Formats: sequence, structure tokens, C-alpha cells
Amino acid sequence: MSLRRRVVDTLRTLVWAHTVLGSSAHRIRSYQRAADLFDRWDGDIVADRASGALAATPGVGRSTLALVDDLIAGAVPDALLDVQHRLPEGLFELRAVRGLGPKRTRALYDSLGITSLAELAYACHENRLVSLPGFGAKLQRTLAAEAERVQSQAHLHRRDQAMAAFRAVQQAHPDAVLVGDLARGAEVVDQVEVVLLVPAPMPETDVPV
Repeated sequence: MSLRRRVVDTLRTLVWAHTVLGSSAHRIRSYQRAADLFDRWDGDIVADRASGALAATPGVGRSTLALVDDLIAGAVPDALLDVQHRLPEGLFELRAVRGLGPKRTRALYDSLGITSLAELAYACHENRLVSLPGFGAKLQRTLAAEAERVQSQAHLHRRDQAMAAFRAVQQAHPDAVLVGDLARGAEVVDQVEVVLLVPAPMPETDVPV
């Protein structure tokens, strides 16, 4: 995944998380504006950060620059670690459920204590969503089907995620060769297949005594 894409995805995760947390509208709008700005960014983020062009761009404040610096360094931004600490880990699974935005996620979390995809599916099975304001029977059926879809694809990985895993293997084993569906150009795979080239052993020879 490109640096620009990682910046955008991180900022959009923060928009989602702070909406679920009920943070101030100003903070949420700031993250959203920054995400939209980087989504349109056509320059080299590393070069633009070094030259000062990024810092001089309206809408890019100190917190956004710190986030970019962390991602350039390959670290998890402090702002992301903060929301990951404040929200249950499983709650982030719900981002993949179509029709369930951050405000509805917050309603499920606050009213029903739902903190994971499995808990959402179970709540739908128990018919617990129909009484929530803004939900109803039709949306509950939609979310139940969506939860099933996401659960069935939980073992699948996007190409960029799979390639990142392969590069990690390649760092430890430079002779690793990519094979399988990923090598054939598949955009979604269920595993990363590699072949490790092991040098052939030297033939044994009799050494005269």
C-alpha cells in the first residue's frame, strides 16, 4: 500500500473512531478534511514533508504532520494507538459492514454493548436491533446478511496486504519466490504462497586417509 493510501486510511479510521467515541465535531471535521486533502494529493509526500511544502498546506496541522511523520518512519501513529486503546479491538471489525456507519456503530455499542462482528450477528439472530431508534426489521435483516458476508471473507486478504506479508518474509529470506494466486495477479487471496530456495547439499566424497 502506498504511503498516501496509508495516510488516507489512517485518517479515515480516526474519523470513524472519534465518531463512535462521540468526540467533538471540530476534531472529526479536521480529520475528515485532512483525509480528503490527502486523497487528492498528487505530490511525493516524503519530499513535500522534507521541503516544508506539506507543513505550509492549509488544513495540515501539527497533529496531521505528526501522523505523517510516524507513517513515514513505519510506526503506528500515536493518534491511532489512542483510539485503539479506548475502543474494543473487535469493534473495528464493524467498519467492513455495509450500511453500518460510525453513528450506528456507536448506537450498537452504547445501547446493546456490541463490540464485535460475532456479537452483531448474534444480536440480529436474537432480534435485538429492531427496537433501536433508526434501525428496524429491514435494516436488521440487511446487517445480518452483511455480518455473514464479512465473516465468510474474514480469511481473505487484499493484494496489498498479502504483498506486505510477502515482503516481510523476503526480508528474512531474500531467496523467497512468490508463487500461487498472488503471483498470478489475483486481487484477493486466502494465503501467501512462497517457495524458499535452499542450496543443494554438497555431494559426499571419500577423503583418502
